[in-house]
Order: sequence, then C-alpha cells, then structure tokens
Amino acid sequence: MIGGSNSAGTNTQSAHLARCERVGGNSNSSSIKAPSKFQPSFNPGGAWQFLESQGEEKSVGFEGEYLVIEPGKRLVFTWSQVIAYAGGERESIPYSQVEIIFTVHGQGTE
Repeated sequence: MIGGSNSAGTNTQSAHLARCERVGGNSNSSSIKAPSKFQPSFNPGGAWQFLESQGEEKSVGFEGEYLVIEPGKRLVFTWSQVIAYAGGERESIPYSQVEIIFTVHGQGTE
C-alpha cells in the first residue's frame, strides 16, 4: 500500500513526499539542504530533495522536479543523485524520469 485518500481527496503519499522537498524552482540551482529547511511544494514544477548523508566536507542526496501529479492516479518526476561539497562544487548524474501509476485497492492505492 503506497497511500490513500482522505475525505478531502488529498493523497497520504503527498505528506510523506513533502518531508523530502526543498525550496527552489530549478533543481539544478541549489545545494542540498538539511531536512529542517525543506518547505513543501508538492505541485507540478515544484522541486524535491532527499538528503541521504551530510558531513563537514560533503552532502549526498537526490533531487528532482515533479512533472505530473494526478492524486490517486499518477505521479511523474525527475531525479538525480547529487554530491554537494563544502566549497560549493557539485557533482550529479544526469536526470532520469520516473512515472508511477497508482491502482485503487480498497480504500488506498498500490
């Protein structure tokens, strides 16, 4: 079970994903931020980010952009692994696109 809908029609997976977001419209323009600095923007065109590890020399994580959000039906986003160094340099792999199709199962989705 990935998530469901509440009476307002909001997917529960959006609450989980909101914890992995960051501020900024261009996912290539900012460095990885600590989770406490993320601000939810679960909208098409909104950027997301997941911080895997953070040290004094570098931060390692994943980031991308939401392309399509159809609550309870479909989610399309890009992602890339990013290493941000303390000196401001960044390394990343090319962005990939992911599409997830949700299937209604009982009161939630699969």
